[in-house]
Amino acid sequence: MIKLILDKAEKLKATDFLTHSFFLHTPQEIWRWHHEFRKLQVTKAPNISHHAIANFQIFCEKQNIKFSLITQVICFKIYRS
Repeated sequence: MIKLILDKAEKLKATDFLTHSFFLHTPQEIWRWHHEFRKLQVTKAPNISHHAIANFQIFCEKQNIKFSLITQVICFKIYRS
């Protein structure tokens, strides 16, 4: 079943299947996809850009500069860097 949603996801854009409507019709598939996505996410290490953002945030805090990061992607790697 997980493979099924992942196969569908390869053919669909995230904007097509990570929607409220798709969730209403197949909530179990969305939760399965999120579970698989989280498993992938925790096995990956932060890259140089994650470290750069984290370092910039630290710099801003030290300089008493207000810093807000707004992104389309939910990425917890910055917090690990």
